[in-house]
Amino acid sequence: MLEVMLSLVHTPVNEILGLSQDFDEDWSVPAPLLGECPELTLGRSVAVPGSEITMLEDTSFEDIWNALEQYPSIQQINVTTTSSEVIARLGSFFFLTRLSVTYLADRPCLFDGYITHLRTLPYLTDLALARFDGVSFAFIAKAFVALKNLTIIGCTVRNESIPPDGLNRLKSLQLSTAIPPDTFRTMFAAAGSLSELSLSGGKTVAAFLAAPESRPWKTQKLLQRLTLATRVPLKRLGVDPEHLHAAMRSMPELKRLSTDSYDIRLFVGNYYPQVSLTWLTCTVCAADFPKISAVQERFWESVQPKAKKA
Repeated sequence: MLEVMLSLVHTPVNEILGLSQDFDEDWSVPAPLLGECPELTLGRSVAVPGSEITMLEDTSFEDIWNALEQYPSIQQINVTTTSSEVIARLGSFFFLTRLSVTYLADRPCLFDGYITHLRTLPYLTDLALARFDGVSFAFIAKAFVALKNLTIIGCTVRNESIPPDGLNRLKSLQLSTAIPPDTFRTMFAAAGSLSELSLSGGKTVAAFLAAPESRPWKTQKLLQRLTLATRVPLKRLGVDPEHLHAAMRSMPELKRLSTDSYDIRLFVGNYYPQVSLTWLTCTVCAADFPKISAVQERFWESVQPKAKKA
């Protein structure tokens, strides 16, 4: 018997689902099967640091319905969509361990009533949300007890207290959104086992690097990789060198720091040479990607951060 094994499926998903339907109609063999670590990528988007997310391809309700019909036991799904109905169906994939959802309609999708319905996913270890309104870290801590990796991009977040150790299983946390004071203050006590942390935006980075008596965390003993997505100088961040010294001493296991801030790079390179430094922006890509063709140049310009007028 012919058996087609797939380990990874990328959009347009209707092509692979159409292939499955052709097998059903024309062949006396099963539809293509997904092997170990099955993953579906439905829809596509792109963004560079500091820019808005640009949609390349949408996911329709028909796409998600066909995927659920063909692959109900899928474990990993990456979805880019403008339809809240698509998000409402994600809870039906009971065996999901990794879920990434990017919502690119005119307005952000409500967290309540959509992501809250995903409490039915007991095996979820990785969750990434982009452009949701009213994200609740307290709910995430309570509902997804197996969660190890969390990414929040371009969302609005509730101002609430997170229970102590509520996110203690988290190993990786990426925040590319404004975090309200109470949430930020209690977040690091709730997530004391982080090995990787990524923060975006001047205000968030400034709050993280503030004076020891002001910052929302005392120590991150297990943190090994830190990303500070900002180009803002330390003076404009309101961060003194002594504050940065105190922060670095509170991360004794730190091995790698990624940032485009020259001040932070010079400081860490001078005083903490054991920490490797990397850039966030690939200078080769920025220089050479637009040169490939006129289409590439227009695409590159479309995803760049819009320059603010003085």
